[in-house]
Formats: sequence, structure tokens, C-alpha cells
Amino acid sequence: MQADQSRLEFRRRNSLNSRIDATTVRIALECTKTIHEETTGEMAARIMKNTFRDTLETFLEGAKMFLGAIATLIWLIPIGMILITAVYRTIRWNRGKGKKEKIPASDSAKKQEKKGIPEKESESAEEEHQRKN
Repeated sequence: MQADQSRLEFRRRNSLNSRIDATTVRIALECTKTIHEETTGEMAARIMKNTFRDTLETFLEGAKMFLGAIATLIWLIPIGMILITAVYRTIRWNRGKGKKEKIPASDSAKKQEKKGIPEKESESAEEEHQRKN
């Protein structure tokens, strides 16, 4: 039984192989557009045109960025100047305030100062006052 099946399969293969050998395949290609070959001059002109366009686009993008930076600086500079002036005046005001502050003098020195006696003399006057008491 197996021998009969294998013979049938062998016959089928042979039959198919003979059909395949006899089959002809035909392929037809049609071009709907005419392909235009560029000459060297046309290709160079196209490349130059594209390069010029790309360069111009890049330049315009740079100009936009530059104008954007200028527009930003127009309002940042006055704000910076106001801040710098405020800081400068604050520092100057604090320095001036420090100069005006004096170390408080003792009560006797204050009395002496009111009388117009110099500080050295006031010290000696204090010592004499303490000796007497």
C-alpha cells in the first residue's frame, strides 16, 4: 500500500515538473512618465538653487533669533538698571547710617560734653571727683 502511494506521489511530481518547465511567464513594463536625464549644467543649477534657498532660510532664522534677543534686552536693561540703582542706594544708605551712629558715652562724659570740656579733661575731672568722694 505504501509502495502504491509513493508511486502516485512520484508521478504527480513528475507531472508538475513537466508543466513547470513548459510554463512561460511574460512581464510587460510600461512607463507612464518620461524620465528626463539631467545634464551636468542642469544638476549644478538645481544644487545651487537649493543651496541658496537653504542659506537664505538659515540667515532668516538667525535674524529672527537676533531680533528676539534685542527685543528681550530692550525691557531687561531698564529693569537691570533699576535693580542696580536700588542695590547701590541701599548699600550707600547703610554705610551712611553706620557713620552717624556713635558709641554712647557715659553719663559724666555727656555732662562734660555739654559743658564744653574736652574728653581727656573729663576723665581727669572724673578721677578727681572720685578721690573727693
